[in-house]
Amino acid sequence: MAVGLKSKVFTHIGKVNKWKKAEVIAYVGYCFQEHKERSKIKWKINIEILTEKFGVDKKLIDEGLRSKTLGKPTWKKKKKKKKRKTVSTKKRPTKKRRK
Repeated sequence: MAVGLKSKVFTHIGKVNKWKKAEVIAYVGYCFQEHKERSKIKWKINIEILTEKFGVDKKLIDEGLRSKTLGKPTWKKKKKKKKRKTVSTKKRPTKKRRK
């Protein structure tokens, strides 16, 4: 789930489906469990419907399947670390206090 948005997401799901908080929690738990189970399966993609029904060129599909970027979720991209600025060891001049 999106980091920091859990309460907003749960509220939205509850509002849209007219569910109580307990029902939302149970549903989300079920969805995560189902995802976990389905992820154990090695899925195969049947592209016949694209080639036969919609006339998509099989060569284009094969190219896409071989490309390095296909299938990599965008949220798993590594973030570039920002370079830290070095802190100066010089002391800042202090402001004189007025009496």
